[in-house]
Amino acid sequence: MAKILYDTIEPNVADVDVQDAQVEVTWKCPVSGKVVGKSVATMQSGGTAATEVKNRVASSAVMSVVASLMPQAMRMFGPVGGQVAATAIRETGNVIRNEATKKRYSVQSEHEAIVAAFETVKDDLFVWNEDRELYVAK
Repeated sequence: MAKILYDTIEPNVADVDVQDAQVEVTWKCPVSGKVVGKSVATMQSGGTAATEVKNRVASSAVMSVVASLMPQAMRMFGPVGGQVAATAIRETGNVIRNEATKKRYSVQSEHEAIVAAFETVKDDLFVWNEDRELYVAK
């Protein structure tokens, strides 16, 4: 059979668990419905180099704003209140920075990882059934 496409193996997917970039797939026989195994693959980020640069610049800008607000918070609220405000500003900046630099994964990245996971178990768990045009459990 030629290159495996997601649409071809979708009937074999019993469950998908995505944790960050890791995709764990539980496989089943599409005829019997019986679960036959699991495998794991890693997604590739959907972001381009330009997107990564833009995110880094945005993150740097946020942290510059945060740094400039810290002394103002200390002057405005005094030593104790300023520390509380500075902590809140810093943590808000950290959340924004982390979100701006977080890797993004597309549905296509997930599907590609599922296909890669299938490739690792295909020969051990499945055989191509020409009549049904499906991979069925061995």
